[in-house]
Amino acid sequence: MDFLPAHLRVPLAVASYSVCSGTMLLFNKLAMHYVPVPSLVTVIQLLSAVVIILSLQWVRVIPPDPLESSKVKPYLLYTIAFVLGVYCNMRALAHSNVETVIIFRSCTPLAVALCDYVFLGRELPSQRSCLALLTIALGAYGYVQTDSQFKMDGLAAYTWAILYFVTICFEMTYGKKITSGIRFNSMWGPTFYTNFLSVTPMFLLGYLMGDFKDFSAAEGTRGSQGAELWKWTTAGVVMLVVSSLMGTLIGYTSWSCRSLVSATTFTLVGVINKFITILLNVFIWDKHASPLGIMALVLCLIGGSFYKQAPMRPTDRSLNSIEFFAMGTELEKDELAEVEREANAKITELDTVPLIVSTEGKKLAFFGHQADDRQAPAGAV
Repeated sequence: MDFLPAHLRVPLAVASYSVCSGTMLLFNKLAMHYVPVPSLVTVIQLLSAVVIILSLQWVRVIPPDPLESSKVKPYLLYTIAFVLGVYCNMRALAHSNVETVIIFRSCTPLAVALCDYVFLGRELPSQRSCLALLTIALGAYGYVQTDSQFKMDGLAAYTWAILYFVTICFEMTYGKKITSGIRFNSMWGPTFYTNFLSVTPMFLLGYLMGDFKDFSAAEGTRGSQGAELWKWTTAGVVMLVVSSLMGTLIGYTSWSCRSLVSATTFTLVGVINKFITILLNVFIWDKHASPLGIMALVLCLIGGSFYKQAPMRPTDRSLNSIEFFAMGTELEKDELAEVEREANAKITELDTVPLIVSTEGKKLAFFGHQADDRQAPAGAV
């Protein structure tokens, strides 16, 4: 979205991510209705994203971002979290209703706000934001009290949802961290890396967890519990194709949005856009929550809408906490001092740390906190 005017980047990134995220959960649920093997559906989606991105690069619609070891290594840890998050999400959908997954997703800002403070240098939430987060927790509690599946199965019904909660919190925090330190030609770069690196571990995870033990390519084959495992119908193929396309789009839009806002704000965007999921779910699915459960869920999401992004901590605005390294040639001490003065002045103005500062043809790169609503200075790379 670099071609857009600066004042349009954030709202359009948020809007596009919201549409993809709000509908992806339902497309996944519908796809698994026809192919009830979560890891297989996910592997198909990941492979589809890789093929689509490589095809777009081949016809030069998007700039290429080939695999590089210096970029692969930081993404390996993120890939592990991403794979676990996607897998736990799929398993949670297979064992509970859509609202159960949404409510756990809605509680993640509570933990990510703390991670923002501890790891990403932001202040703790304001009183208004704390009230918003407490409202989310209240809505979550109200929902649990009305969830018949929780009452029937107890905590066992929430095992995968809890694991999903933990992995999402880590993924949101670490994902924001690496967007500040790794540069790509476009946001299709991290989308390609994430999907490509996730194919093999996702397949192995599904195999080790026994997802394929009852699976057969024959249409209508029944597993050990008598459930039909494969339905090669037109509707099933369409759902797989649509979910794969949406999976590719959500990868691109999520990285674009993440690069422009804080980790907590990005997490909250994912929560608020679940309004779309609720509305669609009520109309097309028969396993949604009770009216009181829906009200509790809406209260949770309304609370999230009042959250205000926390600013950076003043103590973290000093360049003393930034890791420097020379690119091509070392700077003299007086040049370094001048760069520090200019950068600190820019920090005061923009409440951020630019990723790369140029001075008289020499470049000094340093990692810090990327601007939440601005891009790095033009020509910096």
